[in-house]
Amino acid sequence: MSTVELVRTRTLDELAETAQREHLASEQSLVSALAHAVACGEAIHCAHTQLTLNSDWLPWLAQAGLSRKQAVKYERLFKYRDILPPEVFEPYVDAQGGHRHPTANRAFKYLKGLPAIAPRGPRSGQKKPTPDSVRSEIRRLADAGVPHRDIAEMLGVSAATAALHSEPGRLEAFNADRRRRKAEAAAARAALQREREAAAVKTSGDAIAEVYSYTRRSLRVLERMLDEAEDAPRYRRKLNALIADLHKVEDAVVAIIKDADR
Repeated sequence: MSTVELVRTRTLDELAETAQREHLASEQSLVSALAHAVACGEAIHCAHTQLTLNSDWLPWLAQAGLSRKQAVKYERLFKYRDILPPEVFEPYVDAQGGHRHPTANRAFKYLKGLPAIAPRGPRSGQKKPTPDSVRSEIRRLADAGVPHRDIAEMLGVSAATAALHSEPGRLEAFNADRRRRKAEAAAARAALQREREAAAVKTSGDAIAEVYSYTRRSLRVLERMLDEAEDAPRYRRKLNALIADLHKVEDAVVAIIKDADR
């Protein structure tokens, strides 16, 4: 079942039913467990895009018979399905020599180290910044020895907000940590992209070698034609331009081959 079909025709109740059915099938099927796991992740992802509040997410998961941890794993599998190597979807021979069908657990192992997806369902919207007057009052009450939970109750803010603004430098440390985590996530995405490009280059290694061979042969033919066109300056200019373009192609192919060898 495709994502397009799920988004177009399925309600949240139907998506919950689909996710539950595919989850059970992925645990019971011997032949198509991985396909069922991907379909379960697809249903979860479609529901994820329809829900607007965190408070709606956990009840939907309960309706689907899934824990939050299971939902994250299945949706992660669906979102990263295109970068899994082809052998994950094929039967294989295990360490004991037994023949095995593709499983979701085997696929999950290939996803280790990739950026995480949101574990709690969609957010209700961008959080508004705490007003300066509230921040000042939090610090004043904290300096007076009032506990964070009491401050939160008195000012109508969360305990986390009260704790965050109660000590000098705590907010700066929090923001610095958030920037660090964002930078790490960006670096992980960049590393993933490099891995995907390297895998594509290695997969098409024979084809790239063939392109290089054709380019070199074409250059030799054009250089021979150039030698034979001594009395045709206009024709020689066109040949020289074509040779220069082919040299650029040659350089680009060499760069791709070098990247694949790193």
